[in-house]
Amino acid sequence: MHENRKHERSSVEFSCTLTVGEESRKCEIQDLSASGAKVRVKGALEIGTVVTLELDRFGSFSADVVRVEKSLVGLKFQRSSEDMMEVVMAISGLV
Repeated sequence: MHENRKHERSSVEFSCTLTVGEESRKCEIQDLSASGAKVRVKGALEIGTVVTLELDRFGSFSADVVRVEKSLVGLKFQRSSEDMMEVVMAISGLV
């Protein structure tokens, strides 16, 4: 299947926290780009849910759930891709 993406994705395994309302869940980023991330997380989430992805040293980032496949969730960051590029490069350099 051909995917038409604006930004290159980096495969990473990076622990983080996903917050939905008042509930926080431990999760792991599987891949990351300047526009979004694929995150492994326990518990059901629905497409359209607004979440906060908390990355210990890098800050917190609002995102929309755009895809759900079992325990994998596709997120689209609400910040501009230019703002996120520095974070992506820093995380990619750690793994």
